[in-house]
Amino acid sequence: MPNQKELALKTLWILWGVLTYTVLIYGLIGYLLQRFGSLPPQPEFLGMLTQLFAGLGIAETFFLFFAAPRFLAKAGYTLYCIIRWSCAEAIAIYGLILFVLAGPWLIFGSFLGWAFALFLLLMPTQSDQDRYLGT
Repeated sequence: MPNQKELALKTLWILWGVLTYTVLIYGLIGYLLQRFGSLPPQPEFLGMLTQLFAGLGIAETFFLFFAAPRFLAKAGYTLYCIIRWSCAEAIAIYGLILFVLAGPWLIFGSFLGWAFALFLLLMPTQSDQDRYLGT
């Protein structure tokens, strides 16, 4: 019978897997939108949004690795993971929004790759949990 710590980590793996899977689904949605049509491009607006979303993504990445451990120190490991994964997920959503507004594949793929890389770095491992708990 698994102990409470092992069960909590398995639950986190399920949550992590589902959220990581949605990043792949955003890629599929983007592919289908390009193949079957999307909104007409608006270069000035798209450029401004790209810069805004890139800035937000950089701020979220900084938060994930430098501020979150301090701000969420008493939140519990499960909540800590969910909040960090939600921030990584938002970066993929930014890419999808840009793509729907007729952004190029390069920008879309960059945001998806960025989010996916963050998910790989934010896996719920035993060493990450121990580091968070200070054990």
